[in-house]
Amino acid sequence: MADFLNILMLSSTFPYPPSRGGTQVRTFNLLKYLSQHHNIILVTLRDRSVTDLQISELCNYVNHLIVFARLVNSVNNTGFRFREHPQVCSL
Repeated sequence: MADFLNILMLSSTFPYPPSRGGTQVRTFNLLKYLSQHHNIILVTLRDRSVTDLQISELCNYVNHLIVFARLVNSVNNTGFRFREHPQVCSL
């Protein structure tokens, strides 16, 4: 009998939909595979192009999803700033 593991995954790119490039596709497929046998907690960043529907759909592949907004520094277009409360969903 296999034991379920609690796995915390951190991703600097939002992995859904898995159509924007190698990192997103790889991360999504890894989540999809691991979630079949383990409990997954994903902490990730979203940019302005990520919709609430995409966040909702990604929730189907993880047990807990924590999403921080990625905001660009207006001075030099680099760096991160987070809103006070991340979006969270749980199964």
